[in-house]
Amino acid sequence: MKFFNSIPLFAAMLGLVVLSSCEKEDEDPMGPSEPNLKTITQTAVDNGDFTILVSALQRTGLDQVLDASGTYTVFAPNDQAFLDLMDALEADNLEELSVALGGDAVLTNILLYHVLGATVESADVSTGWVSTLSELNGGNMDYLSAYLNVGSKVMINDAEITGVDVMCTNGVIHILNKVIVPMNIAEMATIDSRLSILLDVVAEADAAVLDRLTGTAVTTLFAPRNEAFVSVLEELDYNNLNEMVMDLGKEGITNVLLYRAVDGNVRSTDLSDTKAPPLLGDEIEIMTSGPSIKDANDRVSNILIADIQGTNGVVHVVEKVLLP
Repeated sequence: MKFFNSIPLFAAMLGLVVLSSCEKEDEDPMGPSEPNLKTITQTAVDNGDFTILVSALQRTGLDQVLDASGTYTVFAPNDQAFLDLMDALEADNLEELSVALGGDAVLTNILLYHVLGATVESADVSTGWVSTLSELNGGNMDYLSAYLNVGSKVMINDAEITGVDVMCTNGVIHILNKVIVPMNIAEMATIDSRLSILLDVVAEADAAVLDRLTGTAVTTLFAPRNEAFVSVLEELDYNNLNEMVMDLGKEGITNVLLYRAVDGNVRSTDLSDTKAPPLLGDEIEIMTSGPSIKDANDRVSNILIADIQGTNGVVHVVEKVLLP
C-alpha cells in the first residue's frame, strides 16, 4: 500500500531549524571592508587561505554559482582542513582527493554540504539542524542536514567555526578547520545529544538494528528524544533504563526499535493520513495533523523536529516511544 506521495521539498525548508547567538569577531578575520564587497568566489580567491577550496569549486563548476547573484552561507574549510583530509585519504592533490572520495560528483555534493541557501550571520546562529544544498543521491531535492552546536566552541558537525562573518555581495563566509562530510542516520544521532538515550538502547539491541542505521538500505526513523525514554520508563513502571533492557531482553528491545522505522525516505512533505507498515510489528498510523503518529496501543506522539536528512534515510524526532 502506498502511504505517501512524492511532493518535492521546496527551498523554504532550508529555514527549518536554526540560528541565534554566536559572538561576532571584533574585526573581520579576512573579509573586505563594507564598501568593497565582492562575491563569495572572488573573496575566497583574494584571501589566499582557500586555494584548495577555490580549485575544488573551479573543478566542479561551483565557482560560477558562488560568483553569481543569490544568497548563500558558505562554511569554508581552509587549506589546512583540505590538507588534513588529503592526508587521511592518502591523496597528494585535488585530483587524487576526488578519486578517493568517489569522483567529481561526490566532491560536488560534499562542497554543497558546506553551503546554505540563505545568508546566516553569526548573530543568528543557534544549536540545531540546518538543511544544506547537498542533495541525497545528488539530485532529488532531499537536502542533507548538518548540525550546528553553539557551546564553548561553535561547531558544525565535527568541525570548529574559527572565523565568522566574512561578508560578500551574495552572502557570507564562515571559516572551518575541517572538511565536513554527510552523515548516515546513526552518525546524526551520535552528534545530537538529544538522541543519546536512543543510541544507548540501540547498543542493547540485535546488531541488525545498528547495521540498518549505518547501511545503505533507505530508512525513515521516528526517533524518540531523551525525554521520551524518561517518560516511557515511568509509564511502564521501570526504575531505570537498565531495568527495562533486562526485562525486555535483546529481542524485545530490537522489536521496539524496528517498530519505529519504515522503509523509504519519507519526508514531512510525503506524509498522508494512512497506516504504514514498520520494519517489524503492527501498522503505525500516520496523521498529518500535528504531524503525529499513533502506535498499536493508540498512543499518539507528535513529530517535534522533521526532515533531518542523512545519506541513508531521514529522521523525525518524536515526543514519545512507540510501543508495539
